[in-house]
Amino acid sequence: MAVSLGVEARCATRDECDSILPPIVRRIVDAEKATVAADAEISTDQVGVNPVYGPASPRPNSTPTPSSLGWRFIGRVRATADSIALMAPVVDAGLAAGAPEVWRSGFVYLGRQQHGGSESVGNIFTPGQNFPLPPQYEKQTPDVYLPVEADGKAADECVRKGAPLAEHVAEVLAHKLGSHGAAGFGEYEVRKIEPQPQYASAPPAPVTVQGFSASTSIVVKTRELDKLPAILEAGAAASALRGQIGYSLTADCRARKDAIARAPRLRTRLKRQRAHCI
Repeated sequence: MAVSLGVEARCATRDECDSILPPIVRRIVDAEKATVAADAEISTDQVGVNPVYGPASPRPNSTPTPSSLGWRFIGRVRATADSIALMAPVVDAGLAAGAPEVWRSGFVYLGRQQHGGSESVGNIFTPGQNFPLPPQYEKQTPDVYLPVEADGKAADECVRKGAPLAEHVAEVLAHKLGSHGAAGFGEYEVRKIEPQPQYASAPPAPVTVQGFSASTSIVVKTRELDKLPAILEAGAAASALRGQIGYSLTADCRARKDAIARAPRLRTRLKRQRAHCI
């Protein structure tokens, strides 16, 4: 029978664990020696010391940081063409003139009533600009919107910056299209820039070490199976926290010797039975 008795000690530092655990181990060993016979085998395992981690420290709350306040002008320049093949160079020209991106693109249906009559040129979006009247009653026309933005501390400032830029982009697009389309500064809006919360990424929460835990075990091997309760009681009284029991046959036990002695006779008997069956 092998009885393993577990021992643990909590301490503030590693050095303290090294000084606390050995006396406990010696006390348990002495108690077990007084309990079992002299031929019992008592051994101790190596001491393991590991840090004990506490809960993570709370992360600091992220404080929203408002962006710089002011006003923003957003204008949209619209261009239409009589062929979708012209859209790519028109977009490139608009981006080069100051538009940051494409806001929307697609097709629009322009009917005769939108052109004002059969003899007029231009349309409701860009009056007075060159735009050929479609020969049919309704035509699918490609168009694109390019936004123009400008910021300022006041509404007047952002408009003074943005409106000329939008008109410049419209002139560039109209010149690019020539007689194959039209472009104009069609709509705009002015709005106050609202503060946007900006949260900085929080660093990982630090893990705190609250102390150390030292553990080991004492193993008592004996043939006195009836001493199991006394072994456990003695270990618990000497500060052992847990026990584990196992049973095995030792190399010099009677059962093993009997099995080895009977093995040749069993092999001979099996051979005779096999020959009889054949």
